[in-house]
Amino acid sequence: MAQLLLAVMGSCLGRAPPQSLVRSASKSGLPGNLSLRTATFLAFFSGTVVWSVYRASLTSELVVQIPLLPFDSLQGLLESNYQ
Repeated sequence: MAQLLLAVMGSCLGRAPPQSLVRSASKSGLPGNLSLRTATFLAFFSGTVVWSVYRASLTSELVVQIPLLPFDSLQGLLESNYQ
């Protein structure tokens, strides 16, 4: 199972799964090549969604300007030079 996890994590980094894992998958009871591809796709897709949400959140935080008001109460209005 640890080899499968390493193969999935390696595929997220652009590495092909080791041939020994693909060959021994059917012998040892680990998921076959289709399952490995599915797990890789789901890990990549999930990472893409998380990355997109992060980028959108960061962009919206940097783009939206928070206005600095000259006063925030009636007392502040009396003490300011706002006309």
